[in-house]
Amino acid sequence: MASIDKLGEGRGYKVRWREGKRARSKTVATFAEARTLRAGIEGGEAEPSRTAKAPPWEVVIVAYLGELAVSAGAVTVETRAIQLARFARWAEAEGLTSPCELRTASIAAFHAWLSSTPSARGRPRTASTVKAAMQAVELFTLWLVGAAVDFGWSTPIGVRRLRLPRVVAPMVRAAQLPEVEAMIAALGARRIAAPGPAAQAAYRLAVVQRWTGARIGEVIAATWGDMDLTAGDWRISTSKTGHGRMVPLSAELRASLATWRADPASPILGEVITTSPLIRRFLQAWAESDAAPEIYTQRPTHAIRRAVRSHLAAHGVADELANVLLGHGRGVVGRYEDTRSLWPRLVAAVELLGAPVSWAVSREGTTGR
Repeated sequence: MASIDKLGEGRGYKVRWREGKRARSKTVATFAEARTLRAGIEGGEAEPSRTAKAPPWEVVIVAYLGELAVSAGAVTVETRAIQLARFARWAEAEGLTSPCELRTASIAAFHAWLSSTPSARGRPRTASTVKAAMQAVELFTLWLVGAAVDFGWSTPIGVRRLRLPRVVAPMVRAAQLPEVEAMIAALGARRIAAPGPAAQAAYRLAVVQRWTGARIGEVIAATWGDMDLTAGDWRISTSKTGHGRMVPLSAELRASLATWRADPASPILGEVITTSPLIRRFLQAWAESDAAPEIYTQRPTHAIRRAVRSHLAAHGVADELANVLLGHGRGVVGRYEDTRSLWPRLVAAVELLGAPVSWAVSREGTTGR
């Protein structure tokens, strides 16, 4: 006879039996597996063999990223690949040779390790970094539960939802547009002193963000075919939210774009490069412009987006309209199927990005989003 015991903390089920005078046990992920094992033992088969081999980490991650690339932008896929590669290195060091061996307890152990050890640069990981890494792992494991069946992989994944402590980011003021322009000037000086594809891309990215508030991934994915300099609009089709939108181009941005313009199929940033060199140059430029570190250290490219949002709020632009412009969420106004119905108001909002900043007023308590 064999017995089944349920283990705590989502660790699975333990099947116990005896072979003569020797006590044996085996832990499996699900109750269905435990019943199958018990039936095999009681039927005379000591340990039923598995029909499929547990795949290695690389095979599973590549399959996941391939499916993710269908619905997500290149920047999201690249970031997720880095996060999962780190998770896989940790898991293999812990003796987990395949994602199919994951348990909730092992994910909790990874969370504890991530929170208590320094990054590759020797600095403590921030709460927001840990949260982003764990969200990537959670999405991966949720996909893995279904994929294990679809791909015919051996063991069903013994992972339940892991409740992580909520991370509340500290409120810091948003950068102001004069600070953004000083940072762009620093990028421009670096582009002249040390020319190259990365220096050019970083400068162009900052300029486009300053006049649109677009996300880094949206700018990287943009091609000249998406920009209509005559009509003054930019059609964003690749977005974090999965919803495309139209963004007005200010006269100042159109003038800059006209001097950069190249083949319609080519990216507006020039050569397609990874985000790492862009972020590094942004950090250097922010530091050289003497901006306060708290406004850019955590998210140097997002700081410009926050500055745009803060500036619009200071000039009375309604939250819902600003959300449509920046692609934050659909909201009430965002339920319009066609952004063109809001076009005059969006154009007026973009024109405000050239309005002067009341430094003493907007500096107090305006945090942006």
